[in-house]
Amino acid sequence: MWHFNYDHFGLRGQPIGYHGWPFLNFLEPHYFWLDDFCSSIGYGACVAAILFGPIELKRPFEWRYLRWIGLISYSLYMYHLPMLLFLRDHVLPLLHGLGRYSTYSLYWAWALLIIFPFAFLSFVLTEKPWMKLGDELRRKIEGQKRVGVPEKPKQDAVGDPPKEEPAKVS
Repeated sequence: MWHFNYDHFGLRGQPIGYHGWPFLNFLEPHYFWLDDFCSSIGYGACVAAILFGPIELKRPFEWRYLRWIGLISYSLYMYHLPMLLFLRDHVLPLLHGLGRYSTYSLYWAWALLIIFPFAFLSFVLTEKPWMKLGDELRRKIEGQKRVGVPEKPKQDAVGDPPKEEPAKVS
């Protein structure tokens, strides 16, 4: 709401004044550093509420389909914007005369029918094999530690090898 309060513009880009909450006007000089700080606190509070809150709040985030979206979330993050820009720059100009509701519906259809499957394929073909390789390497390293393969001597903070402890005379 601060952003809306700070720089809300009309259709032609001219400022139309402060149409947000007037009681936030005193924060205007501090907007650029306070906005990120408050957004971070709010995000952290939401994550804490989801992790430690009541079961009714946790339940939607434990749904199978939402967890699936979380699984492919990195691919979605990487590919959603370039693909939406492709739709805007190359596909929509070919479809003259679409109304705003048709355009909005097309964006959602593009996301569900193109972006989500592409992100899933990216996860299956790229991320999953590398995750599997990382698990195998981790297991191999852990197996070597258990078998008793000698490790390199640890160094102290300066970088010198540890000094030999004198033998105890009994």
